[in-house]
Amino acid sequence: MDDPIVIISTVAMITIMVFFYYIPVGLLINAWASGVRGIRMRDLIRIKLMDIPPEKIIECMIRAFHANVTITLTDLESHFLAGGSVEKVTQALIQAQKSCIDLNFKKACEIALSGKDVLKEIGI
Repeated sequence: MDDPIVIISTVAMITIMVFFYYIPVGLLINAWASGVRGIRMRDLIRIKLMDIPPEKIIECMIRAFHANVTITLTDLESHFLAGGSVEKVTQALIQAQKSCIDLNFKKACEIALSGKDVLKEIGI
């Protein structure tokens, strides 16, 4: 018969590995440390299960936060699932704000999803 401690240890290790695979705790800590609020563990699990790279989403949220650009997690998820580049849209919104150009997330996504370069379309 197998030793119960070995079985319990194996199950615990597998559980921990699955936990850290589906919950990128490092990203959550990074977001919180950067000042981005409103991101919860369940959000990261949902993003991961929807096959969206959470690294891209969290990085864009952090960059937008530091540039005082308001982008929600849902906005970025939707744009990614529509086939858009969240990095390019985030960069365009940040550059537009720095250049005092009125550009909202919806308009930036429309331009990006039409296959055009957002920065060129807004004149940057």
